[in-house]
Amino acid sequence: MSILPKFAEKKGSGTGNIQDILSKAKEGFATPNKYEVIIIGPSKRNKGATPIDARKISLFCTEVTLPGRTLESSPDNNIYGVPREVVNRPLYAGDIVLTFFCSQDAEERIFFEDWQHRAFDPTTWDVGYYDDYIGVVDIYLLDKQNIRRYGVRLHEAYPKEVQGILLSYAQSTDIMKINISMQYRYWDTLDENRLQVSSKADDHYRSMDSEGWSALSDFE
Repeated sequence: MSILPKFAEKKGSGTGNIQDILSKAKEGFATPNKYEVIIIGPSKRNKGATPIDARKISLFCTEVTLPGRTLESSPDNNIYGVPREVVNRPLYAGDIVLTFFCSQDAEERIFFEDWQHRAFDPTTWDVGYYDDYIGVVDIYLLDKQNIRRYGVRLHEAYPKEVQGILLSYAQSTDIMKINISMQYRYWDTLDENRLQVSSKADDHYRSMDSEGWSALSDFE
């Protein structure tokens, strides 16, 4: 006769209880088409840059990737017995790709081209100061009522690559899209209850009202 295993947990206390799962399912699940993107460019605008409403740019974002994070680790050789790995530092993906619908005047592309001109002078090829061309990108997950339930901020972001666009007579009914590779240093939560990182610059971004955000979107 076999001996039944004995566990410390009480009977029925497992996380896989079917009633608990069904109850949680009634609350609904997140869907990848319910999101919001807010792009805030550098605080100063290049001379001659075209004023563009960044709210429209954000609304035309048709695809975006939530950033990931990895913990870099290495073996701990100072212990006896079974080895283990310890964390050295966090690693961030470093860039994400955002896809935008392109309007007839291509102002979405112009927006990011002007932003890139904050990083270099197209006439002298001089490189700009880092703080002069970085901005932030906020990404929110929304529920079915369009209420923000989760959000992250990409710090020190800038458009590293404005990707090329294939033009073809065969695609007359397709909407043109623009892919932008956004470089960033790290990301952090936008939930003030979980906020870990803070700086004067980030506090400035966080406290901006809609009027201030519109001004920054024009690189003023």
